[in-house]
Amino acid sequence: MMTAMRAKSHHPERRSHTMSRKRRADQYRERYGDLLRFRCHVGHAFSAESLMADQSEELENALWAALRSLEENAALARRMAARAGARNHTVSVMQFEENARRVEQHAEVLRQVLHNSEKAPVDDR
Repeated sequence: MMTAMRAKSHHPERRSHTMSRKRRADQYRERYGDLLRFRCHVGHAFSAESLMADQSEELENALWAALRSLEENAALARRMAARAGARNHTVSVMQFEENARRVEQHAEVLRQVLHNSEKAPVDDR
């Protein structure tokens, strides 16, 4: 389930587990009867559920980072429009404001996706 913005873990061991899972897990699939396990290039073993949970968390972190980036880009465009306006560069003002509006629309779409994901029921089958 998605949560509000949160600090990303900077623990080096966790980061290496995550990186190894994303890059190598498919190369080291193992079956033990009905159990599906994944093993990364350094030997860490993961269940399919834990691998999926980790990838979901990484995706969530990436989406929150993308939202922050879009918001910062829109704010910068607004500041640039204000500076251009102070210099009577009306064409530049229009371009910066249009860019800000477009980026804000993208941010709003992403914000809605994140907000709706927080409300989505968890399937615990």
